[in-house]
Amino acid sequence: MCIRDRWGDSYTGGQVVAVAACDPRPRAVVAQCPVFGAALPAQAPDADFLKAFKHTLLEGDVTGTPETTTGPLPVVSFDPSSVPSLLAPIQAFRWFIDYGGRPGSGWTNRVSRVIPPTPVLFAPILCAPFVKVPVLLMVAPADEMVHANVEVTRHAYGLLAGPKRWVDVDAVSYTHLSFSVRARKGGCRRLLFWSQPSSVALAGHFRQRAC
Repeated sequence: MCIRDRWGDSYTGGQVVAVAACDPRPRAVVAQCPVFGAALPAQAPDADFLKAFKHTLLEGDVTGTPETTTGPLPVVSFDPSSVPSLLAPIQAFRWFIDYGGRPGSGWTNRVSRVIPPTPVLFAPILCAPFVKVPVLLMVAPADEMVHANVEVTRHAYGLLAGPKRWVDVDAVSYTHLSFSVRARKGGCRRLLFWSQPSSVALAGHFRQRAC
């Protein structure tokens, strides 16, 4: 996918919103089951935040420290209470073991997570007011992933400054792959009806690339 359009799912669903706030090149954003956080941040979005956020992304030290590093540990576990893992939901376990366990995938069930001590939080929701391009959010109201809190996502949607659409999808998490293909196709069809010329052109691009 070219830099002019951004499509993200789950955590990258929030990341593409952040990218669109910091980079003038994207022309449209589609976020499927986006993650904007488990709760609303205490900080309010403002120009100072965005400036510090962008500087951190481009030039900040994000290497982390031993105190801010978790792992290595399993990505998923059949029993997180006895064998701790980074992702606890059983849906994540099923998805990673099913798809990552296939021959030739190259996936290993080990990960380290670094939360570096940066000047500002990595909070895509605080970037939302600075996104001026068309945004399509495809949201699972019954999402079971804790950081995909639908009320936080609704708040992020309200902050978006440009043209926007909200579409409910029938799923419980990003790992519900049977819905993902339908959601992508539905999202492409909905983009076709956007009135902005750039969005209509990008809709065709999404349809050819993603559907």
